[in-house]
Amino acid sequence: MFTLAPEKPDSGRYLAAAYGNSAESLAVNNRTDEALRMAEKFLAIVEKTLTQDPNNRETQLNLSNVNEIFANIYLRRGDDAQVINYTQKALAIDEAIYLADTQNKEVFARIGQRHKLLSEIYAKRGETEKAKLHQQKIDEMSD
Repeated sequence: MFTLAPEKPDSGRYLAAAYGNSAESLAVNNRTDEALRMAEKFLAIVEKTLTQDPNNRETQLNLSNVNEIFANIYLRRGDDAQVINYTQKALAIDEAIYLADTQNKEVFARIGQRHKLLSEIYAKRGETEKAKLHQQKIDEMSD
């Protein structure tokens, strides 16, 4: 598939970014099958990079990003269960990153966005208690 050359550490990062950008663009244009393939390639690079350096913050953010991309693809497909699955994965990663760096405003904002999407999806599905739980998290973050 691909190899990450140790002497060129940025090569994997650039390739991952290209796959991620392609997946997002394809999803926006409702080419979800192709978007999934690009997202899977993005995920493969991120996972391989994490095995080499599990504490790399940029790679952890990329893992959150790829889960967000999967969630967006499934949102376009109307597959709420997969949206929930991937959004929860992204949320868990973001929360772990935030615990390690509570000054990271970008990650804090992402956590709020994830709770908002989960609240909306659960409300749409009629799962009001779960929707309220995520809305409560948003409210707590505003305090």
